[in-house]
Amino acid sequence: MLPTRNYSIDSLKMFCAILVVLIHSQFLFKDIVFPLLRIAVPIFFMISGYFIYDENNAGQKINRSIKSIFSIFIWSNLLFLLFKEVFSIAHHAIYVPDTNELLKFIVFNEDPFGWHLWYIGAYLYLLLIVRFINKHNKWTLLFKSIPVLLIVHLALSYAGVDRIYYRNFLLMGLPFFSIGAYIRKTNIQPASTNKSFFCILLFAIASIAEKQFTSLNTEIYVSTIFLSILIFKCFVNRKQTKPSIVSRGGKEYSLDIYIFHGLFVLYFFPTLNGHCGIQWNRIYNSLSPVFILGATLIFAVIYKKMKQLMFQSYINGK
Repeated sequence: MLPTRNYSIDSLKMFCAILVVLIHSQFLFKDIVFPLLRIAVPIFFMISGYFIYDENNAGQKINRSIKSIFSIFIWSNLLFLLFKEVFSIAHHAIYVPDTNELLKFIVFNEDPFGWHLWYIGAYLYLLLIVRFINKHNKWTLLFKSIPVLLIVHLALSYAGVDRIYYRNFLLMGLPFFSIGAYIRKTNIQPASTNKSFFCILLFAIASIAEKQFTSLNTEIYVSTIFLSILIFKCFVNRKQTKPSIVSRGGKEYSLDIYIFHGLFVLYFFPTLNGHCGIQWNRIYNSLSPVFILGATLIFAVIYKKMKQLMFQSYINGK
């Protein structure tokens, strides 16, 4: 009998996709709640580790994921390269990535075509590492490396070095992916609901305080690590056995929202805002997350429908 799908994790995907949109939007009090938004990417990596870890069948899951993410890596970068080139030509220039950009892209996942696409490259790289780990049965070593990788990440970020040196496959993707896998492996029983909510509230406040006291605009804070884990475990242990609108959105569109929202942040809305009046810009600046999320979701739905129609036409034509 197949295990029942836990739809709460799909809901969590949608929640994190919305947080990513908020990170790249402007809204009232963003500076205050900004550290809370930073849990999105760590949780995305944890979800991947949680689903991929399997003591008996991890190899096949990893291989399938590598093929899938490699395809996404190629078309998403080509898409954003196309838009970057078109808009460069519109401004009477031609974009050609220089050697430094390509080096950062290859080594540190710093994507020159769309800044948010670093996540896709980091995920691909860490899957290749995990494939090697799984092949040689070194999961225990990977789990032991989690605190070391996170300490190095925090040390570099708090030292004020360029974020590409810690926001990458090694110091961001691998430790949080491993945390998700470790949670799946250990299956630790949750604390009481009241205690969990109290801890989440405590670390949420600590994250905001940490940002205010350090004045650092970094990827994660010390409190972010614990907050991410607590929220992830809260959703994992919720055991939602029936789908909802939110879980369907997370399952079908969370990755598309992550990828496509960059088009609206970088190109569509800046162009629209430049040709509209002051009144529109005031409205947009007040509600930019709503506009970006709404437009991206519509775009993602249309994209999915077109893919389905093209696939169906291909099948019917064979």
